[in-house]
Amino acid sequence: SFKREKWLVAVDDDDDLAFDVDADCLAVVVGFASGRETTLEQPYPGGYELPATSATAPPKLWRQIGDVEDDLAVQVQFVLDDTTSSTKPTYRAATVFVATPVV
Repeated sequence: SFKREKWLVAVDDDDDLAFDVDADCLAVVVGFASGRETTLEQPYPGGYELPATSATAPPKLWRQIGDVEDDLAVQVQFVLDDTTSSTKPTYRAATVFVATPVV
């Protein structure tokens, strides 16, 4: 079994919330109260295959990085940022869930 908790997204700069839909890898750094940090990476060869324009892009995306069987899974919800003038979809991290095994 595992425990799933909603966590806050902490960033130094609002641009850190941006998600490049053409990226071939998504990385998340998870920091714990003990001071320990873990970096998870999820490759997406060939990008995310999303629509080329914001007008046809889905309003929300969920991506999972890691696996509970490997001790840590992070699920991130990205929301379409409709405040940009770009025709290419721009997403920002909105909600994060962290799942860890219960021992």
